[in-house]
Amino acid sequence: MDDIVEKMFSLANDPEMAKQMGERGKNIVFEKYNCSVIEKRPTDLYRTIMKTKR
Repeated sequence: MDDIVEKMFSLANDPEMAKQMGERGKNIVFEKYNCSVIEKRPTDLYRTIMKTKR
């Protein structure tokens, strides 16, 4: 638990690092959960299921 508190204080005392981490997190979310990625998942799942039934 002390480790978490220490990291929170580090972020609070380094706004530039906090900003960079926020930007990286936002970019990952937009890359991983955007519409073009999510819309492929049902199709990919269906293809996988069909391949295993053969």
